[in-house]
Amino acid sequence: MTCVQAVEETYIMIDIDKVVFVNIAPMKEYCGHEGVIPKSGGTYWSKYGYGHEMFNFLGDDGYCYGYSPRGISATKISNEIHEDEKGAFIDNVLVIFTSTGLNGRCITGFYVGARIYQKPIESISANRHFDNRTLKYGLFTPFDGSIGYEMVCKFGNAHLIPETQRNFKVPNARENDKVGFGQFPVWYANKTKDLPYKKAAIAYIQKIISAGDDIDDRKLQKDVDKLIIENHVIKDNSGYTSRFGDEATKPRKANSSENNSDSKYLRDPRKSWQAVKDADYFCEIDTMHSTFKRKDGLRNYTEAHHLIPLKNQDDFVDVDLDNPANIVSLCSNCHNWIHYGDEAQMLIEKLYNSRKKRLRTAGLDMSLEELLILQ
Repeated sequence: MTCVQAVEETYIMIDIDKVVFVNIAPMKEYCGHEGVIPKSGGTYWSKYGYGHEMFNFLGDDGYCYGYSPRGISATKISNEIHEDEKGAFIDNVLVIFTSTGLNGRCITGFYVGARIYQKPIESISANRHFDNRTLKYGLFTPFDGSIGYEMVCKFGNAHLIPETQRNFKVPNARENDKVGFGQFPVWYANKTKDLPYKKAAIAYIQKIISAGDDIDDRKLQKDVDKLIIENHVIKDNSGYTSRFGDEATKPRKANSSENNSDSKYLRDPRKSWQAVKDADYFCEIDTMHSTFKRKDGLRNYTEAHHLIPLKNQDDFVDVDLDNPANIVSLCSNCHNWIHYGDEAQMLIEKLYNSRKKRLRTAGLDMSLEELLILQ
């Protein structure tokens, strides 16, 4: 069992028409009962001593399974209803969890790209079993069973904001011209007057996601730079040290003793070094792009970029995305343009056309359209 402890590298396009706000009891981690009855927990907590939302950020086999205290009407979010063996659902929803803490009601965490079922699903996971008779205090209505769920998202797309940083306030409809939560703990924010706040909340969420991506990416560039300056393991093409090939390999998961970034998959900075070295420390968009010298005063500063972002590794269970075929050398401007700039598709298309044969060798055979979806 693993709790979501930090923003992991991930990004999914947010559909502003598929957003729902869900108010839940204030907790620190939402990875199980925390030994207290939270304030503002509501009558259910008072009656049973627990709430179904207490597992909302528990990592369970690569996913998080969430619950709303009073249920969500999927059709109030979208008419794009699908169905599987568990029932009717909608996909690609941004679920914004809120709770009332020291700073009032604020955004507490969120699911990006979530699936929401029209009806609650019974859970068979042992990780979600709870027996309230084990509580050492209070007389509660007995319960011994598994906690169900009604929403699912990938573990890497579930983001819990640290308790001390929950400060983005959420409006109360009664005090804000009917914009915000009413008495019901679900706010669909689907009226025209809700749009300004919804846009502000999405901008705040995207900033959190980008900050997490930046931290992980900066760590990779720092590790690569250290290898280059120290002239570590890999030699050049004439070398006596074997190079990393393009052949497909399986991804390797990190364990708790391997401090290899916040990602749950291992990545080897030597592969990124090999990629920028093979490009002779030039930008692969245009070798004439201006850059500066590294601290050794000898080599141009360029950055390693994974063409298929590593955030998608869960979708490639048999193929490692940390492969030299998938790593390109970019100047800082082009690297930032791809991540944050308008019309980044032009750059991605150029890189794709130069790499598609190597990507195929690495087991990453896909069209340009498929690659763009993964950005």
